Amino acid sequence: MGLEPACRVLLAGPDLRRIGGVATYAGLLSKHINSARVRLTLRAVGRRPGRFWGQVWFRPSTWVLNLLAFAWEVLLTRPDLVHLNPSLKWRSLPESLGFLLVARLAGRPALVFFHGWDERIAQAMIRRRWNGRFLLSVLRLAQHYVVLAEGFRQQLISAGLPAGQISLSSLPVEVSQASRALHGKHAATEPFRVLWLSIMLDSKGVWEMLEAAEISRDAHPEARFEFVLAGTGSAYRSVQAHIRRRGLQELVRLCGEVVGGAKTQLFESADIFVFPSKYREGFPYVVVEALAAGLPLVFTQVPALAETLSAQNGVGISSADLSAAVLAQCIWELYAAPDRRRAIARANRSLAAERFSVEVVCRQMESLYLKLAGK
Repeated sequence: MGLEPACRVLLAGPDLRRIGGVATYAGLLSKHINSARVRLTLRAVGRRPGRFWGQVWFRPSTWVLNLLAFAWEVLLTRPDLVHLNPSLKWRSLPESLGFLLVARLAGRPALVFFHGWDERIAQAMIRRRWNGRFLLSVLRLAQHYVVLAEGFRQQLISAGLPAGQISLSSLPVEVSQASRALHGKHAATEPFRVLWLSIMLDSKGVWEMLEAAEISRDAHPEARFEFVLAGTGSAYRSVQAHIRRRGLQELVRLCGEVVGGAKTQLFESADIFVFPSKYREGFPYVVVEALAAGLPLVFTQVPALAETLSAQNGVGISSADLSAAVLAQCIWELYAAPDRRRAIARANRSLAAERFSVEVVCRQMESLYLKLAGK
């Protein structure tokens, strides 16, 4: 018996040189999905690294150029399935909805994988507001939808999308084999490293993190802390100035943008990971990476994390209760319990291997691709 014909999938994703969860996702799928049964082609869409792509005045041109390039790719390759990767956010949706229209006009079935999530847009669809009705009318052109949490799935069902066409999936990650927290490499001569890594926005809890660093130092002078903040964004210069003004250079290390091996090294050298976000999150990729590194977590219970994580994975904080004092107390709670940290580290790596490992997720996506393409 000969091999089954390949299922050709066109994956629309960001330029892989960009930083972000969707670029990480697209890069891992491109790297790990290509077999005799599924042949995946990545079409880079959206902004590119460079001088003009990020400028507001250039965005309409970006959308037109991307739409034309995507239409040409669909007509040229005639894929069995188109895989789109928007966030449920107004800034992300217009381009992906254009791609969905192109795919359906070309007679190609489409899979819509929602990464980020905005509760307000979901409610606009559920309550049939005019913008929600318009969005639903376009989304119904897709053959299937994928979300990252059961709560998101239930909201799409409440909005009127068929339950049988909505699947749950996970974000893939390459599970690390090294971690100070997991393997007990935290020597007494080294500081206790608290890692925060995100786009640097006020809503990501960066200011609570800075204040918690000072509270921790002042409340526990016998402990040697190092708070590591990594990432860039609109708050970066203000954070940098705050560290200088408060004289926190020995307490807080500001790393800026980290990628590749430098990012891996940060995870492996940390003792715990803190994610104090108040942002409208989907399933934050950085939390998956922290799980894979075996890091105990301090996290705000944004919907997808509250659904997935428990005390077995770290210390959860209600978004309404988030403050610098609460954050500092949670950090100390883990600092003072090394046995608990080791147990959490093992549980987190186990969760990452069972649910988020790139092998598991890619195998699930391959099966879904074949099913939707009728292969």
